[in-house]
Amino acid sequence: MDIRDPEVKQVADAEVDYLSSLTHRYIVSYKEGFTDSKYLYLVMEYCEGGDLAGVVQRQSRKSEKLSEMQILDWTRQMCLGLKVRENLLTVQLQLISSQ
Repeated sequence: MDIRDPEVKQVADAEVDYLSSLTHRYIVSYKEGFTDSKYLYLVMEYCEGGDLAGVVQRQSRKSEKLSEMQILDWTRQMCLGLKVRENLLTVQLQLISSQ
């Protein structure tokens, strides 16, 4: 996708606005965005342990199982993060429909 395309730029700007509005301890935070002549780059919070897929792959390579409690905790964190996202989308839709 070429950021010089006005439609692509509009979608990219909306994505940046959306990401910058998400603030929760279980959501990787947006830091900044910048463009070059063709692309949009997003700078996100650094996650020391990497992403969930990487953690699972490392455990698998070591032939170690993740504990049930760890899996439940991560699932809880994901659900809480998704709830924040859902609430934000609901507020945005209410604002749009009231205009």
